[in-house]
Amino acid sequence: MTHFFKWMTQETDTLFWHDSGIPDEIARGIERGATGITCNPAIGLRCMRGAPDMWAQRVRAMKEQFPQADIADMALKALNAVAQDCARQIRPVWEATNGRQGHVAGQVNPVQMDEAEPMIRQAIEATALEPNMAVKIPATKAGMEVIEEMAARGATTLSTVSFSTAQAIAAQAAYERGGKRRTAPTDHAINYSVMIIGRLDEYLLAKAQREGIDIATEDINKAGLAVTKKINAVLAERGYPGMCLTGGTRTRHIPQLAGARMCMTIGVAAQDEVLEIAPEHRVLGDVPVEEDTIERLRSAFPEFSKALDEDGLEPSEFTEFGPCREMHDWFIDEFHGIQEFVLNA
Repeated sequence: MTHFFKWMTQETDTLFWHDSGIPDEIARGIERGATGITCNPAIGLRCMRGAPDMWAQRVRAMKEQFPQADIADMALKALNAVAQDCARQIRPVWEATNGRQGHVAGQVNPVQMDEAEPMIRQAIEATALEPNMAVKIPATKAGMEVIEEMAARGATTLSTVSFSTAQAIAAQAAYERGGKRRTAPTDHAINYSVMIIGRLDEYLLAKAQREGIDIATEDINKAGLAVTKKINAVLAERGYPGMCLTGGTRTRHIPQLAGARMCMTIGVAAQDEVLEIAPEHRVLGDVPVEEDTIERLRSAFPEFSKALDEDGLEPSEFTEFGPCREMHDWFIDEFHGIQEFVLNA
C-alpha cells in the first residue's frame, strides 16, 4: 500500500513542506513527497553548528564579499545562505511543477519584526537569491505592509509567527491588495498563512499547569487543530487563492488535517513516527473539532478565543499576543546565536 505521505500528497489536496535544513534529511523528505522546505533562525543555527568548519569558511568568504555589512546583516546573509542551499536542493520540484511548488522560505531579521522598511529591503534581497525562493514575513502590523509590497513584486510569501485566524485573514488581504498592484502576471505566487499549531497547544498547556486550570490535556491538544480548521474554512469562504501552512506540526495533528486544502511543515522525526504508526488513509482535514471541546477551551483560555475568532485580534495586537511574543523571543535568541557564530568565524 502507498505510504501515508504519498497518499496524502498525491490523492488529496494536502501538501507538506520539510522542516529542516540538513541535506540528508531534506533528501528523505523529498523522497517522501515534500514539495517545499521551511527555514528559520533555529534551523539555520542548527545547520551552522552541525558543520562548523564548513560554515565558518563560508562566513569568512561572505565577510570578504560584503566588508561594509554589520553583524546583523551578515548573520541574515548566513541564514539565507542556508535557505539558498535548500532552494537548490529542491529546485527540481519547482521545475517539474512549473513553479507551483518547490519553494523555500527565505528570512528577514526577526529583531526588526515591527519595522516595515528594513524588512522590505531584506525580503527583496532574499527572494533574489534563487528563482524558487519565497520569504517569511512576521505576521505583525508592519509585516502586513511587507507582504503587500512583496505581493506587488510577484513573490511567494509566508506570514509567520502566526497563531490566529485574524492574522491569517490579514495576511491574505494584504497579499490580495499587493497583487492588484502587480504589473506582470505571476501564475503561482500566493501567500501561505502560517498557523503554529503545536506551539499554541503547548502555550495553553503550560498556562494550565502554571495556573492550575482544570481542563483535560486531550482538549488542549485540539486547540491548534480547531484554529487551523477554522482558518481553512474562512480562507475557502472568502475565496483567497492562498492557503494555511502549519508550523510546529506534531505527529498527532497530521492524520487529523490530511485531505484539507492546506500545507503542513513536518520535521523528519514526525515523518518517521507517522510512517511507523501508518494511519488509516482517511480524509479528516475538513471534519471540525467538536463544539463542546471548543466551548471548554473558550471557558478556560481567553487566548484561545482570540486565536480562533475572525475578529479575535486587532493588527496592533499581533506582536504582543502571548504565543506570538514567546515565539518572536525564541527566534530573536536563535538569531543572536547566528550573530555569535558569524562574529567568531
